[in-house]
Amino acid sequence: MWDALRAELKDAHAVHAPDLDGRGARRDRPPSTSVDAMATQVRDMLDAEGLDQVDLGGFSMGGYVCLAFWRLYPERVRSLLLVDTRAGADSDEGRKGRDDLAQRVSSTGPAAAADAMVPKLLSGAAPDEMAERVRGWVMDEPVGTIVADLQALRDRPDSRPDLAGIDRPVLVLVGAEDVLTPPAESEAMAAALPRATLRVIEGAGHLSPVERPSEVAAAVKEFLASV
Repeated sequence: MWDALRAELKDAHAVHAPDLDGRGARRDRPPSTSVDAMATQVRDMLDAEGLDQVDLGGFSMGGYVCLAFWRLYPERVRSLLLVDTRAGADSDEGRKGRDDLAQRVSSTGPAAAADAMVPKLLSGAAPDEMAERVRGWVMDEPVGTIVADLQALRDRPDSRPDLAGIDRPVLVLVGAEDVLTPPAESEAMAAALPRATLRVIEGAGHLSPVERPSEVAAAVKEFLASV
């Protein structure tokens, strides 16, 4: 998901995009079921790499992990990049939807998640090839990881009370056609942050780093230069 953006940034920045437990190179490990546990994994990875303060970025659920990381380890954060995400917790209806989807995934496999999510991830102009590639990523995920992720999403805390206390520079970035975390959510989050920069990426849905990597990279480069 981050490959195109990493390629755009590699000449100017050292970019780390680690796999969390249960996926990628760490798919043999049991997945975490909370964003706090995921944030602690990130801390351990930074320790292993000898990295102290970092510009920490996350997309969608990764944004929730970034906000959890801030709560737990604020001294390790130089700046935050919150991409197509939100600060609020799930509503009661949203939590029920997570449980229903987890049950379908457990019963029928990753296709249930792909069928539910992929049509909402990209803009209407995204090519069919991109949608098929994204579907392939979902289909490649272990059932246990998808179910654990849905539990972490369902149970994540409301981070809105924390926003006013984030005294670091924050880039809030969102696709103009994002239907899962709409621009209005990002606008509200940016308004509550003391040092936020808001960027809306035209022609992108929820997966803005995949759909418009050059535009996202330009926004990130500009932000990091200001940091």
